[in-house]
Amino acid sequence: MTTIQNEAELEEHLSRPGDADAAALSSLEGDLLILGAGGKMGPSLARLARRAADRAGLKKRVIAVARYSNARLPSEFAACGIEAIAADLLEPGELEKLPDIPNVIYMAAKKFGTSGAAHETWAMNTFLPGLVASRFHSSRIVAPIFCVYRRFLGHSGRDSLLHTQDRPENLAGRDLIRLGIVLDI
Repeated sequence: MTTIQNEAELEEHLSRPGDADAAALSSLEGDLLILGAGGKMGPSLARLARRAADRAGLKKRVIAVARYSNARLPSEFAACGIEAIAADLLEPGELEKLPDIPNVIYMAAKKFGTSGAAHETWAMNTFLPGLVASRFHSSRIVAPIFCVYRRFLGHSGRDSLLHTQDRPENLAGRDLIRLGIVLDI
């Protein structure tokens, strides 16, 4: 087992595609759009998708959409062949400016720092998914962040979490369940 020595090695490991990743990208018709690609998992996911497409010999566009609070990230994406589009998805008209892409990964969600910002959490985790589903109604949409939270809830967790008290520690998880309901996943 190799010991990871630094962040660059970790990123290389996280974004290194296997045969299954290349096969998955090969099975998709068209390009890939990642919404919320500037978050904790988005950069690694975008790089993994790009590297998997390259490994498979595909000429797919991988497009990463984010607000880009990290100003270096767009140039880092460009250096490895990922198109970066800066957009605040809650701003009117921003979703309409995005290209029509048949495959969308929805990573935009508020998962951390939700205390005292229930309105922002609700907007990101419940309102925005509806807008995205409407805008990309002809696309295949995947929201992997929902799967992460659902895993911790068990089979009955969806309903029980929806009816929890509005305490800050409950808001993000409950709203992510609602995201899954809106996107029908």
